[in-house]
Amino acid sequence: RESIRPDDLHPRLIFQERLLGAATTLHSLRAAQHPEEGDFLSGSYRLERAEPDDNGVLEAVLVREGTVGSAPGPLGMIQVHKRLRFAHDSATINVSYEVVNRSREPVHSTFAVELNLNLDGLCGPLRTLHLPGQPPLPFDAAGEHLDVADFALRFGDLGTLLRLRPSRPARIFHFPIHRPQRVPVGYTSRLQCVSVVFAWPLALWGQERWQSGLSLQFHRSERAS
Repeated sequence: RESIRPDDLHPRLIFQERLLGAATTLHSLRAAQHPEEGDFLSGSYRLERAEPDDNGVLEAVLVREGTVGSAPGPLGMIQVHKRLRFAHDSATINVSYEVVNRSREPVHSTFAVELNLNLDGLCGPLRTLHLPGQPPLPFDAAGEHLDVADFALRFGDLGTLLRLRPSRPARIFHFPIHRPQRVPVGYTSRLQCVSVVFAWPLALWGQERWQSGLSLQFHRSERAS
């Protein structure tokens, strides 16, 4: 999806990989003033292959190289293998990542995956965010949570539960994205989507590899009225 706010630094996508600087906070992410380390927001992947496996699961493998770090310090080079698997018998997308340090110097950063969801912009008591051991939160709530292994968005009006499960616990940021909407007396702010960012610390020596992943599952649930 294209950018929806005038201050957006990049299009609002799903499974958007990023390298975040150490000074990144929930406030800086919401204000689009966070430090980016590397060029992953402006680059693109190349498709290595896309074919079904022996079980009929469609698998696409994407690869790209990019820099990490910021001036005046040295820039490292990493390679990211992104593997997407689409199950044929369930509404599930599995995405796995392998990050390889192609530099001689160690790489220290934060590898993050951003998803922008709820693009119809609706909000209300039937749409809630869910984290283990915590009460439900409204879609327009903002928060930061550590060591999260399960995160869900419930669309009670649609009878749908969207579940996001990282393969290793992650630091999670979630916040609403608003855009200006013209009204007869000027402008107002309208919810456009919910942004969810999964983040993991990245510390690699030369040629060292790091792996993680994320599962996105749609479940039918009881429809509320």
